[in-house]
Amino acid sequence: MEQPDGFVVHGQEGKVCKLLKSLYGLKQAPKQWHEKFERTLTTAGFVVNEADKCVYYRHGGGRGSYPLLVC
Repeated sequence: MEQPDGFVVHGQEGKVCKLLKSLYGLKQAPKQWHEKFERTLTTAGFVVNEADKCVYYRHGGGRGSYPLLVC
């Protein structure tokens, strides 16, 4: 590994960053991504459909509901 261009610290050209945690490429990456995505949708007011876990919906306050298919 080398320091990327523009981020080289003079006097420390041989040093690199140590990666403490990686997500991509691991077996649990899809699960972690889905949990984060679901938290984001539920925070925005969407509810998961119990019959089909790939469908989220949000009621529009008397203006109907808005379905969102994520699979």
